[in-house]
Amino acid sequence: AKTEVTAQVLIVEDNPAAMEYLRELLLRESHTVLTARSNDEAWGLLEHGLCADLVILEVELDGDNGWKLLNRIRNDILFNRLPVLVYTGLNDREMVLKILRIGVQNFLIKPYQAEKIYPEVENALKADWTGQLFKDPKQVCQKLSISLEDYCGRLKETAIAIDAYLPELKNSLGESNFAKHTEAIRVLSVMSGEIGLGVLKNIIIDFSISRGQVDKEEALTLLSRLQILKRILEQKINSVQTQSLLDDLVETKTFESFAGDLTSIERISSRHSLSKGVLGHLEEPSISREEIQSAIMNIKDFPVFDSILTTFKLSTKQMEMSVEDVVYLIQRDSGLYAQVLTFANSAYIAPKSPVDDIDMAIQLIGLRRLQIFSLTLKSGNNVSKLFTAFDWQSFWMHQIGCALLSEDILKLLEAPPLPLAYLAGLLHDIGKIIITHLYPLEYNEAVVYAMEEDISLLEAERKFFSITHEEAAALYIDYNNLPRPFASVVAHHSNPGRADSDVELTALISLANYLCKKYKVGFSGAPTPGPNSLVHEQPGWKILKNWTNSPCRPELFESEISKRIKRLKQELTAMAPRLA
Repeated sequence: AKTEVTAQVLIVEDNPAAMEYLRELLLRESHTVLTARSNDEAWGLLEHGLCADLVILEVELDGDNGWKLLNRIRNDILFNRLPVLVYTGLNDREMVLKILRIGVQNFLIKPYQAEKIYPEVENALKADWTGQLFKDPKQVCQKLSISLEDYCGRLKETAIAIDAYLPELKNSLGESNFAKHTEAIRVLSVMSGEIGLGVLKNIIIDFSISRGQVDKEEALTLLSRLQILKRILEQKINSVQTQSLLDDLVETKTFESFAGDLTSIERISSRHSLSKGVLGHLEEPSISREEIQSAIMNIKDFPVFDSILTTFKLSTKQMEMSVEDVVYLIQRDSGLYAQVLTFANSAYIAPKSPVDDIDMAIQLIGLRRLQIFSLTLKSGNNVSKLFTAFDWQSFWMHQIGCALLSEDILKLLEAPPLPLAYLAGLLHDIGKIIITHLYPLEYNEAVVYAMEEDISLLEAERKFFSITHEEAAALYIDYNNLPRPFASVVAHHSNPGRADSDVELTALISLANYLCKKYKVGFSGAPTPGPNSLVHEQPGWKILKNWTNSPCRPELFESEISKRIKRLKQELTAMAPRLA
């Protein structure tokens, strides 16, 4: 299975004979190959700017276990999406599960085989991890009403700004007063939003935190990532210009004369996709219901869930907290403290003078915005390393959208408040995170299978697991003795008519979920309702209408809710660019 494009591959292998054999296999396909015999050697290559397309890692290195490198990559602010193919001579089930949970492209048993290596290289090229750092250029251009040429100009300006500010930021590490360097932070943060490069803002925020905590080593590491990101920016400029040229050629019907350039063009414009060969026809689920139930009951800790509950404390509506309470919570979380200050000084808030007081920051941001912002910082990061076919950033946009929209629905229908509505909206799809947490590659296949076969995600989940994400979430909630209403919502939000308790809450989240899917507030992995689908046909609407006896007509309701959703999407995009 010969690949049509070339890759830059880093081999980490301490056996000289095995390394040379694998190197020859890759060179035979004209790939660029770099080699390392230890974790530190491999990490040094990455830190010095090697933008590899794929790392092939032997986790059982002699005296230098490969877990160290894999964890470093997955926990790095820039490299965490870098595809890693794990090879080993040890066939141990526990080790396989551990590796998959950390997050790898695939796990293969030695010896190295060409028929397995080449498809994995091709998959890594399609993943294009550096391209995933950017929002789609055409979407950015449409949003800003600019041309691709102008977009490339902004990329160049950002690369120049990084180059100009790097020495200043490095020198600031030896100074006691950091205030005079906030302009560099502010400018780069604004630029990151303009070009859709969230990782740039994340690096800047983390650098501010490290600088504030006098962690010079971490700060220097982040500056090195900034330097590497500048090179990635330069590559992106070339790729966008090449793609623009290709589009022009296609329009003028001179494409055939440039067939020889297809290799480089395909390399640049390719997007993430999975091999269809692994899907095939499923006679029976690959993982039994009993195995999943046991795995759910043995989850030791679930940081995503803990993060939601912690952030929920910032809600003044449900918990009736004062500003002083919120200040206390933020002051106990140094990372959140620093990032709230950074947000308060951002171009979005645009204060008249620099803000260095947390009380003033909260007053400028507002408690409502703060609630959303803190959730994006904490919960979004916890799932970003989980691997599946739909984007986790869009996933969290959908969940937060459901939570906020549920409150608007109650107001429009003049319904009595449901105190758990906000948190239920955040949790309604948590079963997808649970299954991904336990079986990342298998769930990835299920999502792709649903898309390719044009079936519901619930149907695909049953084919793979004998259990749906709704049932998995209900099991987790019941086993951990969490409030019963959440179990009803997660188990029946796709069909609230089946709920035997907390029916109104379940119907509310069902309707919010439907509306977020219809109006494309994020993406939860489930198909979007057709354009002709109607609100009054939804079971959630019928249940809520009977409960409230609201005079609000379906046409008026949808007209008003669509306006609110438009504002909601703008609000989420502005306050949480990493989720957009």
